[in-house]
Amino acid sequence: MVADSVRLPSQYGIPAFRTPNEGRGVRTKAADSARSPRIPHEVPGFRTGAPDSQQGTLCGDHIRTVGSTSVAWLERETELVRRFVMTRREGRDRGDASRWGLAAAALLLVLVFGVQVLHEAGRDASDGERVVVEPTPPAQTPPPRETPRVVPRPAVTPEPAPTPVVRRPLRTDTSLRVTSTPSDARVVVDNVERGRTPILLEGLSRGRHRVRVELDRFEVLVATVETRPREVTGHDVRLDRSRGMLLVERGPAGARLVLQPRRDADRTYEFTLDGFGALPATEIETGTYDVQAIRPGFDVAATAVRIAAGSREQISLRTTQRSGSFAIDSRPRGARVSVNGREIGTTPIQSAPIAAGSHEIALALNEHEGQSLEMTVRGDELRSLGVIHLTPWPEVSRAGLPPETVVTIDGVPLTRARRLRPGTYAVELTRPGYVTQRRELSSRLGEPFDITGEAWVSVKARLDIGTLPEGVTAKVNGRPVEGVLTYDDAEDVVVVLSLAGHESQEHELLVTPGRTIVLQPREFKKPSGLLTQRRDARSKSSVEEAVGAALAWLSRHQDEGGEWDNDTFDARCQDAQCAGPGDAGYGPGVSALAVLAFQADGHSHRLGAHREAVQNGLLYLRTIQDDEGCFGPRSSRRFLYNHAAGTLAVADAYALTRGKLLEDSTRRAVGFIERAQSPYLGWRYGLADGESDTSSTAWMTTALRAAADAGIEVSPRSFSSALTWIDRMTEPEFGRVGYRERGGPPFREQAVIERFPADRTEPLTAAAVLARLAAGQPRDHDLVEKGAALLVAMPPIWDVDKGTIDFTYWLHGAAAMQRIGSKDSTKWIDAVEKALTENQRGTDDDDARGSWDPVDPWSRALGRVGTTALNALTLQTRRRASAATRDDDTAKR
Repeated sequence: MVADSVRLPSQYGIPAFRTPNEGRGVRTKAADSARSPRIPHEVPGFRTGAPDSQQGTLCGDHIRTVGSTSVAWLERETELVRRFVMTRREGRDRGDASRWGLAAAALLLVLVFGVQVLHEAGRDASDGERVVVEPTPPAQTPPPRETPRVVPRPAVTPEPAPTPVVRRPLRTDTSLRVTSTPSDARVVVDNVERGRTPILLEGLSRGRHRVRVELDRFEVLVATVETRPREVTGHDVRLDRSRGMLLVERGPAGARLVLQPRRDADRTYEFTLDGFGALPATEIETGTYDVQAIRPGFDVAATAVRIAAGSREQISLRTTQRSGSFAIDSRPRGARVSVNGREIGTTPIQSAPIAAGSHEIALALNEHEGQSLEMTVRGDELRSLGVIHLTPWPEVSRAGLPPETVVTIDGVPLTRARRLRPGTYAVELTRPGYVTQRRELSSRLGEPFDITGEAWVSVKARLDIGTLPEGVTAKVNGRPVEGVLTYDDAEDVVVVLSLAGHESQEHELLVTPGRTIVLQPREFKKPSGLLTQRRDARSKSSVEEAVGAALAWLSRHQDEGGEWDNDTFDARCQDAQCAGPGDAGYGPGVSALAVLAFQADGHSHRLGAHREAVQNGLLYLRTIQDDEGCFGPRSSRRFLYNHAAGTLAVADAYALTRGKLLEDSTRRAVGFIERAQSPYLGWRYGLADGESDTSSTAWMTTALRAAADAGIEVSPRSFSSALTWIDRMTEPEFGRVGYRERGGPPFREQAVIERFPADRTEPLTAAAVLARLAAGQPRDHDLVEKGAALLVAMPPIWDVDKGTIDFTYWLHGAAAMQRIGSKDSTKWIDAVEKALTENQRGTDDDDARGSWDPVDPWSRALGRVGTTALNALTLQTRRRASAATRDDDTAKR
């Protein structure tokens, strides 16, 4: 063998390569020569089968020649490899030199192994004669060659030696220049990284090479390049950017989509989303982008997305449409403008903010036909609706009517010229001394509304009392009369017939023009002793006297307009001024309670000594009832209390007289109560706001029951929902009812808590029991009986120092006890009558006589007027409860 191993210097970056036997106890070459394998092919310089002597001679010469030549060639090749490795080391990094060093070491191993084979072949060339070929060191002069000893063999002619074949090594001086656009791309040749573009690669072997050019965020290019000796092969490439896919699933329809690149991207993209707010999958260069969806009238939707090579990114963009505005005008101006049912102002409106979308715009102007239109507004848009012309309603004309004629339209007197909404109306023409004319007229837009009278019939109403039996005297409205009475118009009259020694008869009649009423008295009866005693006792009853005095006081302090001023009523005092003003906000409510007190005593706007007071009070209530049916303004926080009292008053008046105007007023009042009720609960201070309390719920339920008893339709759900709230507030074990918490104390203002402790009365329990009975629960209901037991345990006591006075508790308690009708209930009502009659202002109290001092927890709000009206109603509990048993004449009224 030539050598046991081939090692390349470590400074070349190439690891040493060993022969297969290195490190395994290999013997020397002299010892191993006998076991070296023979070369199965011919070696230049000798041929097998020749005579030993000749063969050995020839073999030895040729082996030495070939061995020397091979060693010299190996040395030259080694030097070339060393230079090549040094060249690559200077131009490339250490990793590149290692790769090329490995290739050179492999080449050296092949060469060494070939020389070893030749050497072994020469050693065994002739009969065991060993021929050793030693490489000549390049730095020493080779020793003189010895002439091998030749043993001649006769009769054998040696063959001429063949000419040695010398193979020229492959040239490796080819070059490859690699450039790219953009530059600084990595270059990998035959899976070995060689540097970055532009680069000149020298010393490549001739032939084909696999060249890969790659750069971040650009597509990789791979090509096969063939190099030729003594030529510089050029390889120029243009790199395209890598791409991914972007898909917008949802965004603002029609918006402009802008992709603004960050540092790792170069290009800005703009797209337009389709009508569904989507963008199909689109190629995008790799990198990170800030994405914005821009659409007029919408907020900018923004996000970020990173596009990787070959990726498919899907994004969604959410945005909000901004508000717009609109402008509108009308002719004539001043029309009320409502948006979706909510009034926002009057025309002209130059710019009113409004949410983007579709809206309903409505214009309303007194005595003009309203207009409604649909409007769609986009974000940031000022939508002008222009000028809307409103058509006036037809104007009422009294053409040709005598001046004294009174015209009423649907029961409302026509005192001045005005316009009427298109529709059908009941018109009544009244003229003194003539028959009243009634008809229906229709009003249409663009047509005059003329009211003309027909031929007037001069007929008066007649009342004939001239055929009365002998000895019978008659009084009409308290005035003695006889014969035939005539009336210019319809009128309610009360005729009292008297006969000595007999009971008087009272007849309530309605005389109308064109009709003659002949009064036919009933049979006169002689009074019995027992009836006389009851009437005498009743006439002297302290309760009736107290009620009469209270009604007289209320009548003296009523304003000319029919109202009882809660705070300035003392301006009507005739002697010394009365003390005890109340809250002006409760004026409508206390006025309604005063009217109700008169009606409870049998006075109406048609009959009774206080007929004028009742008539003026009802007219006042009608004037303060708005279009939605609410009594009084809604400026006060507790305006629903005023409305409940007003509903009680008009419902009771309608039950007494069956007047058409009162029926309409009651229906509208009931409708307002039902709309104000919180869903499936009760009432409080707002309109269907979800809030409830027991006090407001009890007042409203009682008002609805009065209307239902008068014949007005009331929704059953209103009663059932009220019971739901009362059940929530009722403590089930004892039946105590709370204000806004189950079994809790009644509400008290902070200023009166110490003076009127909450545990001295049961106002909410009494109100709840009354509401349960009004809503239809029977008297033997478990919670009704438990509540009544609590009332019995706490009877009315007039004690200012102990704080046991509570007028609303006494009012509701007396009404509830009267409906229950037990012995304990009678005692309870007797107690409240005793407390009130003994503490009413007497005749020595100047102008305050007949009233009660405001000394209970709510007197600061109700004042002397409200206190007197409440207590008068409480004293009339028994009479009010028996209203259903009134005689036939009263029922007809």
